[in-house]
Amino acid sequence: MGALLVLLERRDSELKAASLQAVSTARRLADATGDTVVALAFGSNAGSLADSAAAHGADRLLAVDDAALDLYVPEVYAATLADAATQCAADTILLAGTSLGRDVAARTCARLGTGLLSDVVELERTAGGALRGKRPVYSGKATAWASVPDARPSMATLRPNVFPSVSRGPRGIEVVAIAPASVPQRARVVRLETPVAQELDVAEAAIVVSGGRGLKAPEHFELIRELAAALGGAVGASRAVVDAG
Repeated sequence: MGALLVLLERRDSELKAASLQAVSTARRLADATGDTVVALAFGSNAGSLADSAAAHGADRLLAVDDAALDLYVPEVYAATLADAATQCAADTILLAGTSLGRDVAARTCARLGTGLLSDVVELERTAGGALRGKRPVYSGKATAWASVPDARPSMATLRPNVFPSVSRGPRGIEVVAIAPASVPQRARVVRLETPVAQELDVAEAAIVVSGGRGLKAPEHFELIRELAAALGGAVGASRAVVDAG
């Protein structure tokens, strides 16, 4: 038996929806092969994410409890993920296809010298055990299947809000504290600035209210904000509206 390793992302003290989707997907793949699902979390009180990760299918949580990693540190995240994959003999590494996930996936893939399926919307294992995924190509006009036949651990980033997030309720989980990899850091995140009145992130929303060219004028976009607030959803916009500022 092997392991599927999932990198967790969080906003404040909560796991991002895309990470819960990745854990659920790992659980589905593991159930078919008898593998274990291992999650990796960074930042202050990383072990507090154990219950949420367990509910969605994780068997073990590797917790890097370090306040210096509350914000993304590229070299440390990638090196620690690569080390964790080696330590738990991971056969597969899954990450959410977020900005952070795509960046750390590429860095980790290079460190491990393995193969990466990016932005997949379907994921499965072949009869021979290879990881196989479907992803959009040509700006979404077509889809293509690709596989990682021989490299181990194989890697994939999952397009957010495509894979289901399945909660199985409370279950036991092993929490293991690990130290971050000691690597040179060429960049340092000083702070993360957010708007005072922050709107709900579209990637985290179950409901999105979107406006387009038919609104006619910028002042009419307030109608979209009011409807989104009433429905508890996020505000979206068409390309034409975004390009118009």
